[in-house]
Amino acid sequence: MKAKQTGRDIEDRYAWKLRLIKQLYDRRKPKAEFVALFNFIDWVLDLPENLEKRIEREILEIEEEMNVDYVSTIERRAEARGIALGEAKGEARGIALGEAKGEARGIALGEAKGVARGIALGEAKGEEKALRATLETLLRARFDVLPPWTLTRIQEATVVDLNAWIPNCLLATSLEDVFETKDHT
Repeated sequence: MKAKQTGRDIEDRYAWKLRLIKQLYDRRKPKAEFVALFNFIDWVLDLPENLEKRIEREILEIEEEMNVDYVSTIERRAEARGIALGEAKGEARGIALGEAKGEARGIALGEAKGVARGIALGEAKGEEKALRATLETLLRARFDVLPPWTLTRIQEATVVDLNAWIPNCLLATSLEDVFETKDHT
C-alpha cells in the first residue's frame, strides 16, 4: 500500500522503507520470518541505487547497534549476484519477446515481465545458494571434515530441506542427525 501511496516520491518511499525495516528489526522475529518480510519490503519499496546504498548503510548501523545480523554477508552477496543475473536474463528475455511482437507495447511489457521473472528467479537461486553455503559452513564448524555424501546431499536438497537442516546443526551429535527430518503433523 505504501508503494502505491509513495508513487514517484522517492524520498517518501525511502523514508517509509527505512521506517518499516526499523520496525522489523525492533520486533526481533525469527531469522526465516525476518528475511522473508525484509525481502518483501525490499521488493515492494524498490529505490534507485544511490538510495539502496544509503539504506544498506542504515541497516548495518542498526545491526551494529542491536548486535544482530539477520541478513548475513553471504546472503547479501548471493542475493546481489542472483538479482544481477536475474535482471540480465530477464532483460534479455523481455527484449526478445518484445521484438518478436514487433510493437513498442510488446517490448515494454516483455521487458517488464522478463525482468520481474528474472529477478524472482535470480533471488530464489541466490537464496538457495546462500542456504547451501550456510549449511556447509555450519557443518564444517561442527564436524570438521565432511564426507562426500554430505556435500552431495546438500547440493541435491530443496530450500525446504536446507531450512530444516540448518537448525539441526546446533543440537545434532552426528552428521546423520542433522539430515534427519521430523514429521510434526
